[in-house]
Amino acid sequence: MAPITGSVERTADGLIVWHAHTGAALGPVAFDAHNLGLGVDAADPRCVLTVVADASDRDSGATYFTDPGFLTALVDATTGATLPQPQLVDEIARAATIHAVSRFHLGDLEPGIVTLDEAHAAALCGDMDGARGRYLMATSSMEEVLTDLAENGGGESIAEELEVAVAQCPAMDPENAIATVAAAIVDGQDARWSEMVLSIHQEELATTFSPPSPTGAGDFLDLSLLPPRLMRFTGPDEHDLTLRMIGDDTVEASAVVRDAIYTSSSEAAGLFVIAVERATGELVSSAPCEARGMRMVARLWLAEHELDDLHFLMVTLDVPLDEVSARPLDVRLARVDRACRHAWTNHRRGRAILALVNSATAPELVDAAGHAIAHCRQQADDWAANARIALEDILLHYQSSNDQKLVADFREGVLRLQELVGGDIAPDSPLRPTLAELHAETGW
Repeated sequence: MAPITGSVERTADGLIVWHAHTGAALGPVAFDAHNLGLGVDAADPRCVLTVVADASDRDSGATYFTDPGFLTALVDATTGATLPQPQLVDEIARAATIHAVSRFHLGDLEPGIVTLDEAHAAALCGDMDGARGRYLMATSSMEEVLTDLAENGGGESIAEELEVAVAQCPAMDPENAIATVAAAIVDGQDARWSEMVLSIHQEELATTFSPPSPTGAGDFLDLSLLPPRLMRFTGPDEHDLTLRMIGDDTVEASAVVRDAIYTSSSEAAGLFVIAVERATGELVSSAPCEARGMRMVARLWLAEHELDDLHFLMVTLDVPLDEVSARPLDVRLARVDRACRHAWTNHRRGRAILALVNSATAPELVDAAGHAIAHCRQQADDWAANARIALEDILLHYQSSNDQKLVADFREGVLRLQELVGGDIAPDSPLRPTLAELHAETGW
């Protein structure tokens, strides 16, 4: 693909913003690094989409970018100037990868270990206060990983990533226990895979056990409106919002959380469902959700509409209704987003499984891992291609210039996603699997 460029904008409050002339397959994911605002495409966290700076950032470019002159050029640029896309240094690209996994990965990641990864990302970005807070929140999860490593062995890549994750905060490991366990594994003293690792398999994306859906119609959740990994997800084309008529003018909408404990979480407590007209996106009704077992359930009045004429969205309480766009185009794009998340997650899962396999892995597990990796790669290839085809079809049916640009930019991101899922990631790349991803595939 052609090199990416972007335009400079100066805001009324004195900020200088660089916007890439492309869209994101996933995202953008926004975060702060050493007081600089960055936005990246989660599908490829090395792909910078936004840089937000002020005049004082002129001489600090080497902290973020491989070209240290980019930031000075940005600060000196006038509104409308065009600059080439900057490339992130490895530490910031690693932090971007962790943020991307935290926000978009669809697998069953352990929340405590995600927090440990996020602590590492905060430290890489110079936010040591935020890092220390997250490290403390993740203490018990770190201890559980150490116990698993000591008892089960074979997690060389996990031990190495755990060392890296806490290197910025020595107080997390005052007795150097991680290095001791890691050295034992790397030296081959206990380089045997646990039989539990037979959980490497060809199943579709996870989600914990949940009761079957009641008979009825269904709709697709817009995952951008929900906390990551709160609701059960079984595939891009599987209805995860069940609809059931319970009277002439009332519908019951429900979706399953991944674990019963989440029904009492603050995220679940703030869920509600809205109904909009499919043809216009106009709001018809809304209702809060209540927990019933592992389901979050809302009852909505149809206001004399037919069920088939309505589209339903589950939304968190902190998402303003006037920011929820349910135009027919946005609904279609939300379906494409589901495909992109599924493709990217399978790509990430395949890379994590590959990273877990080493020379000490039993032959039968190597075979199982090989099948799982091939399956993940096929899923990633297929669904990335499906996303591209869907966007090309959308481009044929929406003619306004704004809609055309929106979809065309999205398509550029998906083309990059297709290239990414078809390629390899070096073991020492900033895009390598995170600790949470590695742990999720062990079966411990």
